[in-house]
Amino acid sequence: MTAGSGAAGARETDAGAASAGAAAAGPSGGGAAEGGAADSGAAGAGASGGGAGGCRAGSYDSGNPASALPSSFTFPTSDLVCDLEDRILIVDAKHVTVVSRPQLTRTRGPVARQEALGDRCDGPGGGHVGCSIRFKRFWSPVLGRGFLEFGTNAGNVLFPDGDQNQAQGCRESIRGQRIATCSTATHFVTVVYDEPASGSPRCWHLHATLWDSPGTQPLERDGDVDRAASVGDRWVFQFAAGAAGDPPVVLGFDRRARTATLEVAGQREPCVAFRLSQ
Repeated sequence: MTAGSGAAGARETDAGAASAGAAAAGPSGGGAAEGGAADSGAAGAGASGGGAGGCRAGSYDSGNPASALPSSFTFPTSDLVCDLEDRILIVDAKHVTVVSRPQLTRTRGPVARQEALGDRCDGPGGGHVGCSIRFKRFWSPVLGRGFLEFGTNAGNVLFPDGDQNQAQGCRESIRGQRIATCSTATHFVTVVYDEPASGSPRCWHLHATLWDSPGTQPLERDGDVDRAASVGDRWVFQFAAGAAGDPPVVLGFDRRARTATLEVAGQREPCVAFRLSQ
């Protein structure tokens, strides 16, 4: 189980897992930070601030998301994460971990069964109708009679009683290329490298979707890397307050501590599950 480096004080119970006492080896949702020397904070080609394409400050003239990521480290993940209003579900190679909100109590159980359907579009003529539908499904005692599905069939969803008509969709952005996520006791945020709108200059920008109070619509924010704060082992995204008085959002990653934090309206929380990578 790799999720949980940011959840100090969280209680954990086991539901039949053979390795219940195994310690978390790296950041939540990902292994140890990858990369070499500390980052200087400089972006790669196409950095914000106006490039060869004449993009405004805070946008990028390159479609490569590396322009908005540190050049010397990442927090990748091999885990699958489903963020729901009342809990965070984390699937690794052998276990499913349920982190309840807001107490951050952890319950872990083995993957009792799994199914997979891969992409089948490499045949003559590109394959048959529906050949690109793919999914991975997981069952575990901690999910009761339900199962988790990740893929392009029904999307990333939890079927709580095994009934495919009662799906609970995982919270995720439907726009841009995701480069960062963070789940806390009370929030979930995803940062995407958003492509230009149709008919607009070829300039990419960072966009955050923040899920706040249960039952409310997520908040949408444009922002950028905080270059002044993104030095040494730190990388920070900042999204300004909205015109309607919605709070500012700051998402920071610390390579040395292998942690991440989310700050909303000046209140900082540790990320329980997170990633920073293309």
